Amino acid sequence: MAIGLSDELIKLEQQARTERQAEEKRTVSEIRAIHAEHDGAYGAPRVHAELRAKGRRINRKLPTRMIRANDIVGRHLRKKKRTTIADRTAPSDLPSRQFFCMTTLTTLS
Repeated sequence: MAIGLSDELIKLEQQARTERQAEEKRTVSEIRAIHAEHDGAYGAPRVHAELRAKGRRINRKLPTRMIRANDIVGRHLRKKKRTTIADRTAPSDLPSRQFFCMTTLTTLS
């Protein structure tokens, strides 16, 4: 017997814990099925939306936690957009230039 807890209370707590673990296993298997169904392209937000569409009442954070805990990773389908094209003819000393303010004759850089 634990610290003032009855045997019945301990059994109820253990039963609730095993039920929760069984529910988590079912949820992980559903997440894996959804992830595989979409060729690994779905991450946590889409998996959550899919579970909700199937009628599961599930918190937004639970699929995220399950996905992280079970090393399920969504693929990155978009290519990285290149926003800056470097000018190869620009002088290489741009960062080390000195700029002076003519009114007070102090260095700004």
